[in-house]
Amino acid sequence: MQLVIQFRAFSTQNLSVGKMIQMGSERLAQIKGEIREALTEHYQEYEETYDQMYGQTSINLFVTEVDESKTDWLVFFREQNDIEKLASINKKSKEVKMTTYENSNTEEYQCESLFTESPLF
Repeated sequence: MQLVIQFRAFSTQNLSVGKMIQMGSERLAQIKGEIREALTEHYQEYEETYDQMYGQTSINLFVTEVDESKTDWLVFFREQNDIEKLASINKKSKEVKMTTYENSNTEEYQCESLFTESPLF
């Protein structure tokens, strides 16, 4: 399985532009490398499951935000099937905890009115 990871953005609350400039491009490249390595290892661990889901040997991930806490990298990304995920990657152990959530599209989910007639008030 080939995993293609594209970074669309990198700065959020804790990783401000000023802090990123202080880090320098080498440190940012190192962080991206650590994130790529951890996500690749995670996806390879579940390779069989993803192969069944996608039916192909390549998976595209689009990283939309990267943030950090004291112990973790918080990586928000979208898989090629538009499922959005949050990966919490431990900075030392590189352990990945994954949370999946789907964006609800208002066009798909239309709410019906609770009132069939005009309300009384």
